[in-house]
Amino acid sequence: MAKQKSNPKPTLIIIGIAIVVILCMFVAQPVLAWISENKGILLASFFAVVVVVVALFIWWHRERLKKQNEAFYQLTGVIKALRYTPVFNYEIDYQALLYGYLIGKGYTNIMYEPRSGDSRPDLSVDGIAIEVKGPTGADALRTIADKAMKYSNHYHFLIAVLFDPYCRFSKVDETISGLGRIIDKKRLRYEMVIKQADY
Repeated sequence: MAKQKSNPKPTLIIIGIAIVVILCMFVAQPVLAWISENKGILLASFFAVVVVVVALFIWWHRERLKKQNEAFYQLTGVIKALRYTPVFNYEIDYQALLYGYLIGKGYTNIMYEPRSGDSRPDLSVDGIAIEVKGPTGADALRTIADKAMKYSNHYHFLIAVLFDPYCRFSKVDETISGLGRIIDKKRLRYEMVIKQADY
């Protein structure tokens, strides 16, 4: 009967572990001694790294908001320049009109979410929420403040576009001043854009 060959692998593993343990015993002691002697330097270095990381994050966040702020006013200007002829009967048609217009102006990253009763805006472009109302009556105006409060949890910028208002303009002014009272502009920056068809 042939003798089974002994497997050298377990022996090699044990020898390897023993070598690692011995090396750690020799290396760990001077390393721990150095750490003990230089605790102050290490702590100071750690806090310096934390301060630099926090400062870089604050700078990055401010730069991002600055760029978004510029994009917000640019987008508001583009929407104000929109001219259209038909007066539609349904809000979804105004959403489609504005969506197609912005695509034509190069805003290819626009998101289209016409879902009634949802807390998501009708359109959004690079973190800027766009709420579309049209034709805009008093009932539609009353929903803007509630939606602005919901959007402020997810967005820093909101453009409310009021197409073809058929309510008194004093109601629009009341809505704008009401938003100013309940929405902190540091939390949500918003613009109301009133659009009327070219007859």
